[in-house]
Amino acid sequence: DRSVRRLDDNGNENNVNDANNNNDNNNNGDNGGDYSADRCDEIFTKTVTGKSSNSEPSQRCRYARTCDEGDGLLLPFVFCHTSILSTTAWVIVLSPILLLGMAV
Repeated sequence: DRSVRRLDDNGNENNVNDANNNNDNNNNGDNGGDYSADRCDEIFTKTVTGKSSNSEPSQRCRYARTCDEGDGLLLPFVFCHTSILSTTAWVIVLSPILLLGMAV
């Protein structure tokens, strides 16, 4: 018996029995924010772009938080706070820090 940790739209954790997690989520539609059955590296092919904020996260933000069995991406805020900076701008700002961290 395996449980999966999921985050809802508000960032709250929910533990769900894996038997309930056998849905085929390989469509391009919004499936209620649960992308735990999808791989994180498919975020650009399975989601559409859209502005995201704390009060109303976009489909891409929900995907970044819940992909790969609920683990999500390392830095999902890059996709969740696009009202402050675009995703590209976040990557440009964070890349020197991440490269330096990988070199050390």
